[in-house]
Amino acid sequence: MAAMEKNVFTELTQAKKNKTVLNGVVKMVQANPETQEEELVVDYNGVKCIIPRGEIDSTVKFKSLISFVGTNVSFIVNKVFKNSNLCIVSRAAAQKTTVPEVLEKLEDGECFEGRIINILPYGAYVEINGVTGLMKNADFAEDFTSIRDVRHVGDKVMIKLRGKSKNNTLLFEAVTKYISPTAIRKEDLEVGQIILGVVRSKQPWGIFVNVAPGLDALVDSEFVEVEEDQKVSVKIKTIKQDADKLKVRGKIVSIL
Repeated sequence: MAAMEKNVFTELTQAKKNKTVLNGVVKMVQANPETQEEELVVDYNGVKCIIPRGEIDSTVKFKSLISFVGTNVSFIVNKVFKNSNLCIVSRAAAQKTTVPEVLEKLEDGECFEGRIINILPYGAYVEINGVTGLMKNADFAEDFTSIRDVRHVGDKVMIKLRGKSKNNTLLFEAVTKYISPTAIRKEDLEVGQIILGVVRSKQPWGIFVNVAPGLDALVDSEFVEVEEDQKVSVKIKTIKQDADKLKVRGKIVSIL
C-alpha cells in the first residue's frame, strides 16, 4: 500500500473513531451485489466509500439516486476495510450531526442557497449543507405555479425556514416567491369567469383554491373529490372587498 493510501486510511480510521464529518464527491450509483439495492459510491482521496441505501438520508426516501452523481456530500465513516480499499459511510448520520448548527442559523432568520434534490407533485425536497427539508408549492410561488412546472432537480433556490411539520420535517419557503409572468391579477377577476387554479387546502367548510397571486378562492366542498396541489377550473360566483382583503367564492367546474 502506497504511503499516501496509508495516510488516507489512517485519516479515515481516526475520523471513524471521532465521528468526524467528511466530504467527498459522488462518482456513481451502483447496485449492491447482495441486496441489489442502489447505493452511492463516493470518492474520498482515492478511497471508495459506499453509502448504503438506508444511510443516504435521515428523512427522505429517494426513488432515484441519479441526482446525487457529481455532487459533494457529507458523511461519517462507519467501517474501514484497508485490504479492499473500501469504506462504508453514512450521509444520514452526518445530517444528524449538522442539523443543530444549520437549524440554529435558520431559526435566527438566516437565508441559505438550497439545492433541489427531489421533486414531488406537492413540492420539492431541498438540501442545505447536507440537511434536507420540504418546500411545498404554496411556499415556492405566489400563484398556482408548481415547482415541477419551472424547476428541475439540481436547481438552486434561496430559501428560509418556515417551520416544522408534525413529524419534525423542516419546512422551507422561498425568500422571493415565484410569480408566473402570465399570472392572472386580482384586478382581472370578474363574476362569471372560469379560471385556472390549484387546490391549496381542504377544510370541513370548503376548499381553498389559489386563482391569482396571493388570492385563494373559497369553493364548496360538497360532491367534490380533489387533493391538495391538484389543478382545477373554478367559476367565480361572488367577489367582495372586505376592508383591505378581497374575498372570492366560486365553484369547481372541472378537475384537470
